[in-house]
Amino acid sequence: MSNVLLKRRADNELLAPVDLLRRWISYCPQSGKISLAPNTLRKSKKPIGNITKAGYVSLRITGIDGKSRRYMGHRVAWALHYGQWPALHIDHINGDRSDNRITNLRFATNAQNCMNCKGHSNSLTGIKGVTWDKTRGKWMARLNKGGKFINLGRFDTSDEAKMAYDAAAADAHGEYFRAA
Repeated sequence: MSNVLLKRRADNELLAPVDLLRRWISYCPQSGKISLAPNTLRKSKKPIGNITKAGYVSLRITGIDGKSRRYMGHRVAWALHYGQWPALHIDHINGDRSDNRITNLRFATNAQNCMNCKGHSNSLTGIKGVTWDKTRGKWMARLNKGGKFINLGRFDTSDEAKMAYDAAAADAHGEYFRAA
């Protein structure tokens, strides 16, 4: 495929032209479903794509060069709806990575996208922003703001630490806040 048909994003992702995508794929902004366009040989309205282990919709699109490339469903949805590929990260407002309704998608920096994420799966406590301080035998709450951790205190219960984290995160993260 020539450079006219594909362009590279800053992070080296190959992007198909949106007008070419629209020939083959249709997007319903109300439901977030991506399916084959009505003019394709297959008449199926069945959504296309797979759900990844991380919970995102992933599409394999074969270009006219015969090469298959993977695209994330939320990025394709954004491109089809707005007519251009997103320059930044796309955040799922409700935290459901497979919900690609346009009202659930918004631009976000990497930091903002992380603010709206759930707790890490490898967390020993299972509570975002809360760890166990074994030297003091207390629950510790801390907030990551601007790449620096802010200690919010130590508490007798995990619920108290969670409440401290939620209050500080709501203030610091604004619209990108997600409760622990």
